[in-house]
Amino acid sequence: MTEAGVPASEASLWFGIFAPAKTSKDIVARPHLEVAKAQADPAFKERLVRAGGDPWPMSGDDFNALIRREFAENEQLVKAINLKM
Repeated sequence: MTEAGVPASEASLWFGIFAPAKTSKDIVARPHLEVAKAQADPAFKERLVRAGGDPWPMSGDDFNALIRREFAENEQLVKAINLKM
């Protein structure tokens, strides 16, 4: 990104599970619990790290904050490089 004229920028790749906005908390809690259990499993962690990944468990609120922050940062990046869509 620096070579493209955008210094001090950072990009990361993450995966998340989404549901429609008005999905009940009970339904949302189930996949969150299952993913948290998988991330806590030592064998899963080992395979993930070996593949170059990094378990990054977080609450739904933290995930929401991450998404909002990244959208704001990407909006600034699009403006900084004058990207036209």
